[in-house]
Amino acid sequence: MTSDSNRAQLFIDEVKQLTAKPCITLKPVFDREPGITDSKLGGLPYWSADMPYPEYDGTKMSLLAQINLADIESDLLPATGILQFFIATGTPLIYGVNFKEPDQQETFRIVYHPDIKEAIKIDAPCLEECENSPLHRSVALDLEPALSFMNMNDLAFPMIYHQVVERLFGEKNPGEIFQFFENDDMCHIEQELMFTPEPRHQLLGWPKFSQGDTRNEEQYHRFDTVLLQLDSQFTDDGELLMWGDMGVANFLISEGNLRKLDFSSVLYAFTAS
Repeated sequence: MTSDSNRAQLFIDEVKQLTAKPCITLKPVFDREPGITDSKLGGLPYWSADMPYPEYDGTKMSLLAQINLADIESDLLPATGILQFFIATGTPLIYGVNFKEPDQQETFRIVYHPDIKEAIKIDAPCLEECENSPLHRSVALDLEPALSFMNMNDLAFPMIYHQVVERLFGEKNPGEIFQFFENDDMCHIEQELMFTPEPRHQLLGWPKFSQGDTRNEEQYHRFDTVLLQLDSQFTDDGELLMWGDMGVANFLISEGNLRKLDFSSVLYAFTAS
């Protein structure tokens, strides 16, 4: 067991350098009313007359998030169009998550509109007004480029841990991380590599997990890219988003499918603290 705060910081810095990945952060803007085609959480979605609206069990789904892709620049995302995330609500559903088959779009739906046409009004329930909803108010979003780093709960983190410890400290078989670093150092490492100082809503980058990686079954390992991540967040007026007990939700896709704009296979799940 190694106790040395300088070693802990060296470890953190090396992990961040190795895993730094560009992402787009979503910043809620509370003093601006979002328009029908704007990037936003909740509210009424943009919709055109030439597409069937997503439903579950005969009831229209609610818009969780809408991203106007003209607001961002990314090699992985198209430069135009609107990307939408819908979920079904109501008892006994929990935020539209299918715990048995989280990659089956029955209780949630991903919709991509490559072209923005004349919008029609949709008589669908606004998520912020629904029972058993993670979202408590509709809000506009600003999208900004940023960097993200691998979360300690990521399936790939043990490999990175061993690689960094051997490179920095010459230890080829360091055991578990909590055996190599003492408690004070572990608290520092966890604060930097597991928790974030502010809610992390983002596209792309590394997913954040409050507990274990939701891709722990081999059949889900292919979902290597964050399509959308929404964190729990409080505001001065109360809750904005709440996933269970201060959890985080992820919509994950394979990079190959994202490049093909194939949104038919997406894993949607949340982890609670």
